[in-house]
Amino acid sequence: MRWLALFPLGFALGCLPGYSSHAVNAHPDVDARSFQNLGCLEVAFGLRPPAHDTDAAVLITRFGNTCLHPTAFDLRGIAFSGVDREGHVLPLSIVDPRAEVHLLHVDAAARGIEKVRLRAAAPLELTAICLNVAGISPGSSHPPGPPFCFRPSGEYWEVRP
Repeated sequence: MRWLALFPLGFALGCLPGYSSHAVNAHPDVDARSFQNLGCLEVAFGLRPPAHDTDAAVLITRFGNTCLHPTAFDLRGIAFSGVDREGHVLPLSIVDPRAEVHLLHVDAAARGIEKVRLRAAAPLELTAICLNVAGISPGSSHPPGPPFCFRPSGEYWEVRP
């Protein structure tokens, strides 16, 4: 019963649990330099070594909605590319054998995490994996930042020019 009495006070003070701006950067599995603010939707990314020999990497996406209404989120809207040792740029794609990656609507003040595998048409060693997130938030009037690239750094990948 006490919780019900504190609920209006917490709401008035803005202390309810939920997503707060830039909170996606607080996790060690993403690189804060990959942070993108797309209006209501905020995202940050991390790359990990591939889960399977035929994959390029595992993409970790942390996301949060800073608004008080749902917002669109679609990983299929990211354009992925890889750069090989010779400097050739080739497309990468999300591994989605059960068609589970689709448009989502992130609830007001909600947050989440998605982990997906990335694959090139042919297995090869990449020196960079680049992301263009322009289509990740369909309908957003807020422009994304420029495309960015992850480069290998020891056992993980980091955002570097």
